[in-house]
Amino acid sequence: MPRRRRNQNTLYLGDWNSLCQVCGMKYKASDLIRRWDGLYVCQADWEPRHPSDFFRTPRVVEQAIPWNSPDGSMAQTGTDINGNPIPPLGGGAFGADFGSGFD
Repeated sequence: MPRRRRNQNTLYLGDWNSLCQVCGMKYKASDLIRRWDGLYVCQADWEPRHPSDFFRTPRVVEQAIPWNSPDGSMAQTGTDINGNPIPPLGGGAFGADFGSGFD
């Protein structure tokens, strides 16, 4: 059963007529509630603030990696299992050119 409203055209000392700022219905000012966004609304239009508005990400002090490999500017040295020298990345004896497409 819906809530029965007071008569809005009756004088109540210390109270005045006001409009709900969402639906526009006339209420007594004491029947309106201030919502989280600052609007004065009737009980039917009142809604709580969403909990995700209060979510805060945790602070990360430092995100260091435990190890890294060389940046590739150093020439790769060594030999393969047959004793042949290993060519540098980006070309060489194998004719592979990584990253520049097919020419």
